[in-house]
Amino acid sequence: MADGANLSLFALRFQTYNNKVDKDILMRARKIIHIIIINNRCRKLFFGKSANLQQQQQILQDGYFGKAANIHQVHFQLKNSKYLAPAQELSDEICSTGTKQTYPPKQKLHKSNQWEDENGCASLQKQPLHNLDLLIMAFEEKVKIRSYDGRTDRGRVEDLERRCEVGPAQSVLLFTDTMGDPICRIRNSPLFKMLVAELNNELVGVIQGSIKMVTLATPTRDPAVVGYVLGLRVSPFHRRKGIGSSLVRRLEEWFLSNHVHFAYMATEKDNEASVKLFTEKLGFVKFRTPSILVNPVHYHSLRISRGVEIAKLKMEEAEYLYRRFMGSTDFFPHDIDRILKNKLSLGTWVAYPRGESWSELRCDGRLPTSWAMMSVWNSGDLFKLRVAKAPLSCHIYSKSSRLIDRIFPCLSIPALPDVFHPFGFYFMYGLHGEGPRSGALVRSLCRFVHNMATECKDCKVIVTEVGGCDGLRPEIPHWKLLSCPEDLWCIKALRKEDENTLLGLTKIPTRGLFVDPREV
Repeated sequence: MADGANLSLFALRFQTYNNKVDKDILMRARKIIHIIIINNRCRKLFFGKSANLQQQQQILQDGYFGKAANIHQVHFQLKNSKYLAPAQELSDEICSTGTKQTYPPKQKLHKSNQWEDENGCASLQKQPLHNLDLLIMAFEEKVKIRSYDGRTDRGRVEDLERRCEVGPAQSVLLFTDTMGDPICRIRNSPLFKMLVAELNNELVGVIQGSIKMVTLATPTRDPAVVGYVLGLRVSPFHRRKGIGSSLVRRLEEWFLSNHVHFAYMATEKDNEASVKLFTEKLGFVKFRTPSILVNPVHYHSLRISRGVEIAKLKMEEAEYLYRRFMGSTDFFPHDIDRILKNKLSLGTWVAYPRGESWSELRCDGRLPTSWAMMSVWNSGDLFKLRVAKAPLSCHIYSKSSRLIDRIFPCLSIPALPDVFHPFGFYFMYGLHGEGPRSGALVRSLCRFVHNMATECKDCKVIVTEVGGCDGLRPEIPHWKLLSCPEDLWCIKALRKEDENTLLGLTKIPTRGLFVDPREV
């Protein structure tokens, strides 16, 4: 207990001496000191209070650098890390606190450009790393980041996802079931990668990324190669150790090796931890605030206006219309043909006033006076969703409203589907309209997709994402309770020559936005 008290006093003294150190560093420092206290007690348990310095150092070496086969391996590990010398000095100081042993001061070796400025003089501004900071770096240096291996990592990634499902007791959480395929959300992208982080053979973090070529509102209008960052997860027991930022930076290195111009990510606007990580620490800037609109699927079909005609387009027709009318939209994918040909894309439909013929497109390229189009992606075949920690009132309303909707559909009571068990959803993408009646035609298309979803047992909701100022947004039926009015997209230029282009992108008035269904 005496050593533990002395160690606590040492922590207090260190904190007082370094009162200008970042609070985040101090918090992690306390955790490191706590680990050292435990190691110190273990030392006394195995060796007694008379343990000599060599035994103490061996305990610390085994604790921080793994069990070595012999002392030569330990010396090799110590020799090849630039952080271990000052870290070991601090460890010796901590382990000797409260004892009567004294050690002669060690001669300090001169290393150029480590603590001195160009003139060889010590600079306070170039000495932010104290001994305890270096000890933290030595601790974090053990994190290994590598590519995902489906043969050995699949089960461990799923276990990490379950551990990351823990949240505040009052929060309603949305869980994702990848159905045994952790990379299902990026598998359909042109180029993708998943990285995992290991600490002491434990998988403590994952991240995913994909690469594609898109249209951006740049002055040159040249195609841009963009990398999408998604699926960042860090074990709750290993957060605030720099693992998340290390994963993002390693993914950015992969982006650069594949000639990516910009990296971007999407998160909830009120997710302060995620926003601070990317904008304050990793250099991302806020780019767009699109809206995620969610509408439940009811038991009964919805009526579609008799004055509207709906037809399914051939893939070639859909590709032609998308390139012609949405080719200049931000983030429009240049491989739109691959998206439309994907088995998860259920098709593209067009709505136009009854009495006009859409077949005219095949003859001379003429279009009706008003028309609207959209495509549907079956995300439920990739992964399932589940809502947890919902209040009891939500469960009661869900069951009662569905029962009333089934027995008395004429009452038109809004029924909340069973979202408390794994369910699938349809994603509407590529929404576009032309002409004075385009808004009403979009509403008819949304009803048409709803009626399609009633025939799919697992489909409980219909989702779409549109730009925050998209003119069609008010025409899309959705529940405010289930929707997210302001999602947040952040973007970062990975090359210096693209920084001016990025500045122009963030200053341009909000334009249309094409949301790739492969990245939902």
